[in-house]
Amino acid sequence: WRFIERPFRNPNGPLKRRLTVYIVSAVSLSALVSAGLFISRSDGLPSRLSPEVAELLSHERYWHTDQSLHCENTPTVWSRRCTYATKTEAPELDYIILGDSHAASLATGLMPVLQERGYKGILITMPGCLPVTGPVRLTRTGGPYELCTIHNSEVFDLLAQREDAPLIILHGKWAPHAEGVDRRGPSYSSDLVWSAADGSTSRDQFDLIKDGAIAFQQSLQDNDLDVAIVGTLPAQSWHVPRQLARNLAYGAPRPDPATRDDYSPEKLGRIDNALSDHADRNETVTYHSLIDLMCETEVCLVQDEHPLYVDSHHLSFAGSRYIAQRLIEDLESQLADR
Repeated sequence: WRFIERPFRNPNGPLKRRLTVYIVSAVSLSALVSAGLFISRSDGLPSRLSPEVAELLSHERYWHTDQSLHCENTPTVWSRRCTYATKTEAPELDYIILGDSHAASLATGLMPVLQERGYKGILITMPGCLPVTGPVRLTRTGGPYELCTIHNSEVFDLLAQREDAPLIILHGKWAPHAEGVDRRGPSYSSDLVWSAADGSTSRDQFDLIKDGAIAFQQSLQDNDLDVAIVGTLPAQSWHVPRQLARNLAYGAPRPDPATRDDYSPEKLGRIDNALSDHADRNETVTYHSLIDLMCETEVCLVQDEHPLYVDSHHLSFAGSRYIAQRLIEDLESQLADR
């Protein structure tokens, strides 16, 4: 009333000229835009947060932002090949990590730990693409995710050309794909749908993923390669760093983490149980349970000194380092046996 209505209603007031209205409007709009740009370019004024809250939010880092991995796209565009510490691929490799974005987030911690032990390797990854042979992932529109099929085919062509890298480390979002449900929280709804190679969806998706994963691993074994399967990472239904920060900053309730029971063989743990059984039947295959590592008690771990996730279902650098330090002895033993 005082600063808007009265000046506009007063025919003799300061805004009686149309040009003045335009100038005032332009200046006001410019001020708003400038303020927005300033806040955006300063990352939302992080100085408003306490150091403890800012540190929690600093773990919202996705794998490809970690400067220790040097990645380049392959001809399929979405496929990425990454090395650690140097942009030049080592002439002889001890291992290759294969899988989807979960394998990529694991690699940020695992590759440096393997490097510390004297082992050289590369990461070959494609988001949303499990290392399986046979089944075809469908997109949201119902069409085939052809780049995934091309990617897995190129992986085998690459391995056929190499005489090194005797250990292949496989990791992916096994359980959500096998069960067809993506757990990213109540606000996110996405079914993960796979079909048989002929496009048929009549076959049970769990069997498609299980048989496809085993067929992929069998092909590696046929090429005289050892295989280390890293099992499903338990997913949370909430964004871990943000919710921990809200809890610390405002006392917001902290959601319940996933539980060991959620990933029992009768529930989301069915595929891990099948992969573990496959490894038990093959001398050159090992299985490493992330459920055992992350859920030592009934409730799964989401943080130690730092958040172990960057979101609800990918490891942070701290999380991947946490896992790597607990896998390294078994992986080193498998590498030494070669």
